Amino acid sequence: MRLNILILFIPIVMIGVSCAPQKPDTLKSAFKDKYLIGTALNISQFRNNDTRPLQIAEKQFNCITPENMLKWERVHPAPGVYNFGPVDTLMAYCQKNNLKVIGHTLVWHNQTPAWVFKDDEGNPASRDTLLNRLKEHIFTVVGRYKGKIHGWDVINEAFNEEGKLRNTPWINGHMRLIRKQNCIIMISICGIKVKVRL
Repeated sequence: MRLNILILFIPIVMIGVSCAPQKPDTLKSAFKDKYLIGTALNISQFRNNDTRPLQIAEKQFNCITPENMLKWERVHPAPGVYNFGPVDTLMAYCQKNNLKVIGHTLVWHNQTPAWVFKDDEGNPASRDTLLNRLKEHIFTVVGRYKGKIHGWDVINEAFNEEGKLRNTPWINGHMRLIRKQNCIIMISICGIKVKVRL
């Protein structure tokens, strides 16, 4: 009688084990259909003989952010001068490996060349000059990768550690008119809308 019970129990346990869901073996499969899981890559990882970072990126992630390649000082180092070569290399790699790209970043208080904020005489650029440069930069960079970049970090680190708008040449320059108009601007941070009165 005891032998019969064991014989019946073993097939049930074996069926239960074979039907158990398998644990995902990569980060991107663990969060499939929920989140993009990404990492940052830089141009040196494409020029280096060590292919491990790229192998890890291909296996574990479904989204890539160019670490510095799209920051203003790298992609637009001088008036009318654009350096798209490194970004194009990354874009070709991502397309080949079916990886989405998040563009990083269009406006930041760091890694923006000093010329952006100065006029031809070295004085602070006027509001109109600064806005025209910003518009030309965004239209050129975003336009080049339209339909290829999944999303953009438009403004990076707009707030300081105290949670206030960071005091930068961007705020001191093109935000002056907004302050005069007593406007409220909306900034989205991780899906949370933040109202800022200037």
